[in-house]
Amino acid sequence: MRAVAFMSAALLLTGCAGENLFSSAGSVGGSEPTVEITAPQEAFSLALGASVQILAQVNAPNGLVSADYSGVYEDGSAAFVAETETFGRPSFANLDNTIGPVIDQTAGEVRLIVRVVDGQGEAKADTVQVTVN
Repeated sequence: MRAVAFMSAALLLTGCAGENLFSSAGSVGGSEPTVEITAPQEAFSLALGASVQILAQVNAPNGLVSADYSGVYEDGSAAFVAETETFGRPSFANLDNTIGPVIDQTAGEVRLIVRVVDGQGEAKADTVQVTVN
């Protein structure tokens, strides 16, 4: 009986090597999507009334469901017409989308946003600030 008790204790202790074997409830295996806007660069300047091309790299191990593109002023009002792209289930994507200005666009600082959602419902976003002149 002592040998069984010792063996059970040894099995329990070897499973506790100090690493967390459990993943977060929000994503499978802790693999949340990532997104990085690669263009335009921070502090880019564009003319009033111009459209803007947004390039971004996405890694979504659980599949990419959608990408939202928008541009907003500091007060949160729209500077560009928001668009959404939907996808099958690629795990890596080079995004390329052009969004046009709203009708009443004014000069000012604008935050461009790309927000992606993966197959597990996890959402991540990246932003860059540009100037509309």
